[in-house]
Amino acid sequence: MRRYVANGLSGTTPLALEWHMRETNDGGTGVGGKLFINGVEVDSGATGDTTGFTRTYYANVSPGDVIDLALTPVGPSGDNADGSDGSANRLTINDDLPAGPLFNPTDEIFADSSAEFSDTQGQDNWLYGYYDQRADAESGDGVYSVGEMILFLNDGSGVVSADPTIGAWKTSPNHWDGGKWDLLANGAPVSHGPWTEVTSTGGHPAANAQGDPEVHWAIRRWISEADEGIRISGTYNNTSANGDGTVGRILVDGVEVWSELSDGSAVPFEIDIAVSSGSLVDFVIDPDGLGVYDPADPTTINDVNDGSDGTQFFFTITGLDLFVPIPEPSSVLTLMIGLGMLGWLRRRGR
Repeated sequence: MRRYVANGLSGTTPLALEWHMRETNDGGTGVGGKLFINGVEVDSGATGDTTGFTRTYYANVSPGDVIDLALTPVGPSGDNADGSDGSANRLTINDDLPAGPLFNPTDEIFADSSAEFSDTQGQDNWLYGYYDQRADAESGDGVYSVGEMILFLNDGSGVVSADPTIGAWKTSPNHWDGGKWDLLANGAPVSHGPWTEVTSTGGHPAANAQGDPEVHWAIRRWISEADEGIRISGTYNNTSANGDGTVGRILVDGVEVWSELSDGSAVPFEIDIAVSSGSLVDFVIDPDGLGVYDPADPTTINDVNDGSDGTQFFFTITGLDLFVPIPEPSSVLTLMIGLGMLGWLRRRGR
């Protein structure tokens, strides 16, 4: 346990409590962290690796308030076994808050990309599909929009096309193989792409693979049921250092709000965004790790490479509460003077 007592404050002050937790020995089942203010738990998280996570909680802290950061043996799976639990953690307290609206996490979980993965389009507000980037580059504007996501098909057969003829998969009525969405059953007798897949923990895009010209983003879409801020927390990881990596993208109603390259290393992420009920949140695996594609030059679609592009992309979506900082005394005085002047002007008929 680490404890900070706010004895140095002159009055109630809005503070950013940034805390980090990671394992230094990544064996075992992981560890957890909990943040308390005056004995009340306000935030928590768990990790099973040496990258860990960093979270920020905003609070109006008064003189004498006690802030505790606890390390627990409970890992991401809920197992509280003590095994290889050597860890590092820190708590940083800052009175310089970011500009703009600030949010704190809630206990409400809106979605879990792995736990809710299914063979049914629309179940739990999830859709699964792909974007035909080559077709858009050659006959459109070459820039993704929400209407260009093509949904995978499921006719209940559990059989995915294994026709070795390039392009034959386009007439298949089924893309669910019993465990994942997949355009083509790659492997004998198929010796080419596309490798367009969405799985419970990620997926695989397609890009000019083994003589096949398709270039696809792999996409899962969440239709928001929230009308507020949400926090998306997870991991993006192109699991092989071979090839040129993949790019993870998150778009809200077609507007990109996050992107990261991974080429053999995990990228933990946590972003806070505002959504409306019905907003379309797209989670994209883009094969263009080198960033060679330029919509202004459609021929650059030929330079996008598919090589070891299997990628993990899993996350949870939780609710957020708007944090309202208590105004500084000078701000309160300015507000009171402003309101008094407004009343005087009204009495004067201004």
